Amino acid sequence: MSGDLRGDVTLDLSFSGETEEDPLDPTRVVRVEGTTRVTGTATSRYGVFEIDLTI
Repeated sequence: MSGDLRGDVTLDLSFSGETEEDPLDPTRVVRVEGTTRVTGTATSRYGVFEIDLTI
C-alpha cells in the first residue's frame, strides 16, 4: 500500500514474530529484528486495504 488515507481509518491488525532475551537486560524480552509480521486491513471511506508486511 502506498499513499495516504485521510479521515477516519479503522485498523484490524495482527502481529506475530520471534522474541529473544534482551542482551543488555536479561529481565526483558525483545523482538528479533526482521521477524515481525503485520497483517490485517485498513478500512476508510475509500475502501478496505490489505496489509501484509514484515518489519
